[in-house]
Amino acid sequence: MKVAFLYRYAILGGCTIQLQYRTALRESGIEPHFIFGEEHGGTTAFGDYPHVLAEVSERRIEEFLREQDFDIVSVLDDRSYLKLLSRMRFSGKVICEVHTTYSHVLNYLQDREAVSCVDRFITPSRYLADVVLSQCPRARQQGVDVVPDCINTEQFKPMHVTGDNYPPIVLWVGKLDEHKNWRGFLETAQRIHRLAPTAVFYMVGGETALDECVVELLDEIRSRDLFSHVRWIQRIEYERMPRLYNLASRTRGCLLITSRAESFCMAALEAMCCGCPVVAPRHTALPELL
Repeated sequence: MKVAFLYRYAILGGCTIQLQYRTALRESGIEPHFIFGEEHGGTTAFGDYPHVLAEVSERRIEEFLREQDFDIVSVLDDRSYLKLLSRMRFSGKVICEVHTTYSHVLNYLQDREAVSCVDRFITPSRYLADVVLSQCPRARQQGVDVVPDCINTEQFKPMHVTGDNYPPIVLWVGKLDEHKNWRGFLETAQRIHRLAPTAVFYMVGGETALDECVVELLDEIRSRDLFSHVRWIQRIEYERMPRLYNLASRTRGCLLITSRAESFCMAALEAMCCGCPVVAPRHTALPELL
């Protein structure tokens, strides 16, 4: 069996990492292929895995799908890729994977043309499944399966790290956007700093942020008088994240989540697997995961 996974953005984040885990499908006799419309450094997660296409046009994607004769194509949150499959009358099964909580993206579920080819819907949480069912008549007809995100517990686990002389580290992991609410993290960091002056704050992520967003971040850090207490790490390779979570735990720190919505939250799962405490708001899929 051959399966193609279509995702617009190859960003080193939750969805791309989930796709990378699916290379293990080979052990079950399934040959997975991964196709990205845009490359933003995320394909490094696949190492030398041979079946990865990135920075390709929709025309090239259509040609590739016709050439390869896939049994299943799974599309992650993309209206235009679903329409492409409908237009080319793809003969195999089509899965629509819904991972986003962005309302302006989720409106594709109400596009009858886009979802007309979908045989099954998948979400990583019961919360998001209910959202899909409420917004998409096609999903109510075809059904929605909850398939939680997976993690490699041989990689993400408690480990010994040297951190006895470190101050408490409060971690934040995510993109620099309104959805992940980085401003809320800095507001909370300022309040924590008043109570625990030695604490330091590591913000991980934001490699693809626009210059003006980076300027806003630095201005916000400066205005809250946190410049010597915040460390912004634009990018960190995925295999180094377990040591970072363990370091935060070793220093009696935590992972702080300030997102306005989460469909699952891989960072929370990764941290907990490493024994790092997680502090999160009680909304969307976060209570379900924790």
